[in-house]
Amino acid sequence: MIALLLFGGFALFLILGVPVAFGIVLASLGAILYQGYPMALFGQRLFTSVDSFPLMAIPLFMLAVLALVAYVPGFTSWALSN
Repeated sequence: MIALLLFGGFALFLILGVPVAFGIVLASLGAILYQGYPMALFGQRLFTSVDSFPLMAIPLFMLAVLALVAYVPGFTSWALSN
């Protein structure tokens, strides 16, 4: 029953035009509330799933590349030529 609620809710949110990330969050929030778990569990699980060093390394690497492109003259042409 919970799997039907998760996938059905996710499909419904996609049909309604909600972005995928928000559809996943809203469908899982609905499943958690349906099972009767406390709301604090949702926040704790959300934070612990994002609190990961490898996941944080990807956006920080992209930020470093953007800083190099913005502040180092000729970096883009050098990076493309090598």
